[in-house]
Amino acid sequence: MANSKAVTPVLRWIKYVCMYYYSYSAFVQNEFNGLVFTCDSNDTACYGTGEEVVKAYGLGEQAIWLCIVINLVIGVGTFAIAYVLTRWLAKPSLRCGGRCWVGNRGSNGNGSKESEDEGGD
Repeated sequence: MANSKAVTPVLRWIKYVCMYYYSYSAFVQNEFNGLVFTCDSNDTACYGTGEEVVKAYGLGEQAIWLCIVINLVIGVGTFAIAYVLTRWLAKPSLRCGGRCWVGNRGSNGNGSKESEDEGGD
């Protein structure tokens, strides 16, 4: 596990737009909250409860329900942005004035090809 508070302040904002942070935070809270660990008296790196683990790694900033809601918002926002960009990038070009069709290059509109040397002397 990585401590989210140990990330440099310049990059710390990235976790707030990342779905994985909220998913991992909810998962860790769900698994560790309510647990009690037994430790030997000479263990220096032992956590007594699951809440201490969550707090030590900085993953208890948001509640589990809030992590789920934020994930849904990020997901819907991502799909909305993708939809808008796809609609914008896939617009048909109107350079031909509506008369250009794929596959009709060089035809006169009725399916027969006209050659350059036809049409008179």
